[in-house]
Amino acid sequence: MTQVKPGFGITPLVPAYGRDYATETEVREAWDADKDFLTASGQLINRPQFEPDSKVPIRYRRQHKVAVFTA
Repeated sequence: MTQVKPGFGITPLVPAYGRDYATETEVREAWDADKDFLTASGQLINRPQFEPDSKVPIRYRRQHKVAVFTA
């Protein structure tokens, strides 16, 4: 498993497999359920791969909005 270090300049993740979420609540539920998200380079990643207390931005609502969650 790859550990992702908290970093500056992390670009927002986007939902994987063509999923999209309409609300921040839906994103939170997917994040807490360890659903997969895509990085800017196309790598699949999910919550357990981030170091604890990392701030992770995730795009939703057709990638027009961004919510930030803690790993």
